[in-house]
Amino acid sequence: MRVSRPPVSAQAAELLLPPSDLHRIHRLRREEDRSRSRLALVIVRMAIGAWRGVSPDLLHIERSPSGKPSIAGSPAFSITHADDCVAVAFVATGHIGVDVEPVRDDLDLDSIAERCWHVSEYDTWRRVSPEKRPAWFARHWTAKESIVKALGLGVDSMAVIACDSWTTTGSKHRVLELGGYGDPSSWSLLLAADGDFRMAVATDQRSHDIEIIAL
Repeated sequence: MRVSRPPVSAQAAELLLPPSDLHRIHRLRREEDRSRSRLALVIVRMAIGAWRGVSPDLLHIERSPSGKPSIAGSPAFSITHADDCVAVAFVATGHIGVDVEPVRDDLDLDSIAERCWHVSEYDTWRRVSPEKRPAWFARHWTAKESIVKALGLGVDSMAVIACDSWTTTGSKHRVLELGGYGDPSSWSLLLAADGDFRMAVATDQRSHDIEIIAL
């Protein structure tokens, strides 16, 4: 979802979100981030509340040590936002992760890649021409970040995870290596682009078809 103005006001969020969510939102420094976070949490609570037949404000969101959110007895979900993009992903069974990032050329991409890419990915990265690196980086970062979020791990685990987003085109991709965190052949990975943004959704349920709906 692309957001040009706050679709969920702070006042409306006060009615829909419990104090625990509001406290977490208020800790964000930028109003833009607070607005996107409110929207994502409202979508999660309304969707799962409708699925379970309960009021959205009665749902309790738990977080793992790495910050992965979950609601007991409900479909797994993942949320992300960057600038004016907000994405929410759900899966009935198993785990799911979603990430969205803008294409940027103001970061030390090579330093980040050296720390976070799998050794096989970094070898490929070094052969990417400088002018193509920002878009290539955003595409591959979101792919790996979505896998890490589905697993409930931190970015320090990225270096042991590999996928084929750097060698193939199109939207459907494969997870190649999970560093001992499961069987990569059971995973599904879908990539998408919207202008200067790149998005990825990963789930450990390969039998599920991933569908991206733009709002």
